[in-house]
Amino acid sequence: MTRIKQNLFWAFAYNIILIPFAAGILYPTFGIIFRPEWSALAMALSSVTLISLSLMHKNYIPSIKANKN
Repeated sequence: MTRIKQNLFWAFAYNIILIPFAAGILYPTFGIIFRPEWSALAMALSSVTLISLSLMHKNYIPSIKANKN
């Protein structure tokens, strides 16, 4: 369950933080526009993070099984 919670946390964190930037929240104040290339990079990094966390789950050994050895 910990991995699932981590995956959900990172997915929500990326979306909660970066969607307002992509929508142009910085434009009225600072004149900064979040370019589509940066949005694509953020999306790719989000996917890589979630996939790597999921792959780490493959090597997970529950503590109950680890203590039996």
